[in-house]
Amino acid sequence: MRSLLILLAMLLASPHLFGQQQAWQASQVNVQFFIRNAGLEMAGVFKEVSGSFVTDQKTNLPVLIRGTVKVRSIDTDISMRDNHLRGKDYFDVAAFPEMQMQMVRITASSIVFDVTIKGKSKRYEMPYKWRQVGEKGYFSVEFELNRRDFGVGGRSMMLADDLKVKVQLILTAT
Repeated sequence: MRSLLILLAMLLASPHLFGQQQAWQASQVNVQFFIRNAGLEMAGVFKEVSGSFVTDQKTNLPVLIRGTVKVRSIDTDISMRDNHLRGKDYFDVAAFPEMQMQMVRITASSIVFDVTIKGKSKRYEMPYKWRQVGEKGYFSVEFELNRRDFGVGGRSMMLADDLKVKVQLILTAT
């Protein structure tokens, strides 16, 4: 799998295939989630996020977006809840310390990502926003996923299965 990702990155970086590339560095990253618990909306963020963002200068569309979240960085403003979410019943940080999001393809109106949580991957297509203003770039997506598709938590009468994820990036051209 790692070899395939390296080969894909090399192909995407080839100027003969896609024209000139523009790499970007994130100056701000915000990965939020929202889920209903006991009838109330609970929110949280992941504070440790890294990744790659590359656009094609000719089309100005992203050609490579890859993000990794350190699951231990979950923050819901309630440390006891955060510790519970890091445990085996939910994210099992000891066995699965990271989550990934990898762009598969993009059009002018939608983007497809493979999302991997606890070693399980699922493909999502969603609208996105991408705007470049000079040396700054602004990218965002919002999508819903079912936590049980990834084995995060079990059946619950109190906790919703579906949650909303928002990813917002402010980028600087490198």
